[in-house]
Amino acid sequence: MDEQQSAARELDEALDRIKSKIDGSAESLKSRIGGTVHQIESVIDSADHLLGSLIERVNTTATQTRDVMHSAEKVAEHLEDPVGWVRKFPMAALTGALVGGLVLGLLVRQERKGFFSRREGRLKIAP
Repeated sequence: MDEQQSAARELDEALDRIKSKIDGSAESLKSRIGGTVHQIESVIDSADHLLGSLIERVNTTATQTRDVMHSAEKVAEHLEDPVGWVRKFPMAALTGALVGGLVLGLLVRQERKGFFSRREGRLKIAP
């Protein structure tokens, strides 16, 4: 009987060790799965934020493009009858001509000073 009791005790101890290893492995696996789920949630949140920002920028760009197109249409309307526009808004026409001449003069002056240079067939500002 002693041998049977001893064998049964050893078997119970072995089963207890196996159970504790299984429980430890299950806890470790549960912890890892929890960490993985947390990482996946973080990635989803980041992707959601990124898509939100991207959509916002696309909407902003679309609005700005629409505004530029509206301004271009206004300019085109004025260019259809420039003499009539100058007669209607003489001060605005004079101011526009002065500013345009000033900008053109500054560009010519900078070109003479060598501010602009051509490298590889493209216009670049010299260092």
